[in-house]
Amino acid sequence: MDIMVLLPHICEEFDQIKLCQDTSQAVQRGQILIGKCWKLDDCLQKWYRKFIFQLSGHFVATEFLPIIQAVNTASDELSPEIFYHQGLEVLHSVVLYWTACTVLYSTMRIMFQWFPGLHFGGSFSVQPARTDPQKYTLYIMRSVKYFLQPEAGLHSAQNISFPLGVALNYLAAANETPTEEYSSLVQSIQEATKTPAGSWIGGFLTGLQRNSVPKTVQTVADGYFGTRARARTWYGSNSTQQSSRIQE
Repeated sequence: MDIMVLLPHICEEFDQIKLCQDTSQAVQRGQILIGKCWKLDDCLQKWYRKFIFQLSGHFVATEFLPIIQAVNTASDELSPEIFYHQGLEVLHSVVLYWTACTVLYSTMRIMFQWFPGLHFGGSFSVQPARTDPQKYTLYIMRSVKYFLQPEAGLHSAQNISFPLGVALNYLAAANETPTEEYSSLVQSIQEATKTPAGSWIGGFLTGLQRNSVPKTVQTVADGYFGTRARARTWYGSNSTQQSSRIQE
């Protein structure tokens, strides 16, 4: 949670750079922000490794190896079920980690689009594969069904709302929605609305899901364009404006 409270500062500084009209100042602030992002990345990776190794005694070898391999790769094959078997609270902790990664790495990728001259940090000549936000959004979407089970209770449904919102808004901005995961997500939300605990939050999640996905997946409500536009401002799909300003 100490790491999570640092994310708003990253997002706030990102917004300030986006609004900055002074090119040299924007570049300078961008370099400083990238440095902060790499420090936060280091904190996230250290936390994850420590957390995983604390759980290592509870995993069989065939489960533990994919978890470790997924850290520094672009693999999207990791199943949240592995963590769910250790308890919903364990899965929730990992989901928060995936959420932080989505916010952090999507911000960093936009910054490198805006300022091509910025170095990647440390010894990296290219962005590490693990900084692809896409895989973390997939993990989050695959986790939703576990939090919406009737036995999980209302609190669990509330816990997944923020991570799900981050994932869906990223996918909306990137115009990417994996059909298989999306279909599973829709089914989980629909089932949740039938339970006493999930009846009220199910409506909220349904609206969030419908208003965030590309039109190629399904016909959505009138709020679609407003949600997509807002997501793009959050995740920088209108980054060409800032990029062109920097190049002028």
